[in-house]
Amino acid sequence: KLYKTKELLEYYSKAVTEGDKTFTEALDEIMVQEMKLREERAMNACVKTANFPFLKTENDFDFKKKGQKESEVKGTVRKKIQVLPMMQSILEEGVMAEESFSKGK
Repeated sequence: KLYKTKELLEYYSKAVTEGDKTFTEALDEIMVQEMKLREERAMNACVKTANFPFLKTENDFDFKKKGQKESEVKGTVRKKIQVLPMMQSILEEGVMAEESFSKGK
């Protein structure tokens, strides 16, 4: 089922009719929203299957150790975690590597 499409159809139909968007642009935007919704639903299903009480993101996680002040916490772990989605997209696209690469040449 296309849940998000039903919700957005009237808005995009009007935008195409009034010339604010082309049909292709509207269809692309609708499909992007539909895919985002499917990814979110899949993530929630995984959380439920894993019996986690709720979905916790890096913004919800407390990186402090017991007795440590917030000012003492370095951001390296948070930065590494925040880079993960970008790294995943790079790997999905495929990485081109030079076979005979030499450093400094």
